[in-house]
Amino acid sequence: MSVNPPERFERIYEDNARDLLTYLLRSVREEATARDLLQDAFLNFFRIYKDKELPDDTGCRMYLFRVARNLMINLSKSRYKQRVQLVPDYGESTEQSSRERPDALFFRNEEMDEAESLIQKMLSELDERSRTAVILRFQEDMRLEDIAEVLNTSVSTVSRTIQKAQKQLAELSKKHDFKLGTMGE
Repeated sequence: MSVNPPERFERIYEDNARDLLTYLLRSVREEATARDLLQDAFLNFFRIYKDKELPDDTGCRMYLFRVARNLMINLSKSRYKQRVQLVPDYGESTEQSSRERPDALFFRNEEMDEAESLIQKMLSELDERSRTAVILRFQEDMRLEDIAEVLNTSVSTVSRTIQKAQKQLAELSKKHDFKLGTMGE
């Protein structure tokens, strides 16, 4: 027996489905895939909150967007694994990698993995709202107006949140002695 009335779930779906689908469509650029991810996000939400007290509307919205983002990450990882070749074909390599020896390319990729890991660590040090705003703006390439709609706030608040987060990330990068421009030199 659910502790939440079905009408509440219906209202949450009606309030968030369009925005979530827009976010997914902009990210995956395939309608069928976006609709599948939308369905998966809501099914996950309903499964988790079937026997729990629902958070407020903002909490529900944040949870749904976080689940959708994680589903997209999982999808991209699975697609990457499908595309990757176990043995690279050096005869058909790109211009940049054709000039590099395989061992140099390996170490450059290792440095990029370390940089990505450090960036993720620095992002995790931001509060949830700032992290979401930064990811939506720079990773998902969303406009400030769209982010404001997702976060249910004003465009100016989103702009200030992103500026504040950028300053925090700059300070964190100094603290971690992280300089993206010097990698691989």
